[in-house]
Amino acid sequence: MDKEKIALTLKNLNKLAINEISHQNYSKALQYFAQGLYLEYQLGLKIQMAETFFNLAGTYYLMEEYEKALHKIQVAENLFQENGKADDALKARQMKDEILHITSANP
Repeated sequence: MDKEKIALTLKNLNKLAINEISHQNYSKALQYFAQGLYLEYQLGLKIQMAETFFNLAGTYYLMEEYEKALHKIQVAENLFQENGKADDALKARQMKDEILHITSANP
């Protein structure tokens, strides 16, 4: 698969996932994100993986599955930091702080 086809496939999977989120079909969105993550992992696309982990965290957050969201956002933050994406790492840290706040307020 050439780079253009891979990029298009990943973009389409992301669009499908976001569309499912807009219809509150979270489990289907998670499937699309997982498919994209698999491709990104196979190709070593670390920044795209971080973005997908961020999206996974957001989806789990919407599902109120805070432990899963926390795990995914931590992975995203680490990947962003390791790959020099300080602004994105900060956004991930902010989401992590919000999740921690919610979980500490509602044990």
